[in-house]
Amino acid sequence: MRRHRLERVRGPLAPGESFTCMASGVAIDGPYVNIGAVIGQVPGTELVVTDDDPSNYTGTTVRSTPPAGPPAQPADAMPTTGVDLPIAGIVGGALAALLGLMLIVLVSRRRTS
Repeated sequence: MRRHRLERVRGPLAPGESFTCMASGVAIDGPYVNIGAVIGQVPGTELVVTDDDPSNYTGTTVRSTPPAGPPAQPADAMPTTGVDLPIAGIVGGALAALLGLMLIVLVSRRRTS
């Protein structure tokens, strides 16, 4: 674990005054934890105050080449879903069967009349 330690960077702060301390580095792969901590002493007393502020991230390397696989469809192409059926053949077959059935019914009625 690498530590950045800054000691007595600046003298006492007046009430309401603030001080900003920054450090930078390169992000790494995997989990990373950072804890900003401060220790201060109230002037003229033995009172010591502390505070800390943890932060973290998980670094991930981004792949620069796309994975191998089937070629992508054009942006305007709709994906195929369900089953491709020859609709015209199904409708035509159903109509032919219906007409055949109607013909049988008509012929049978004429013979019985």
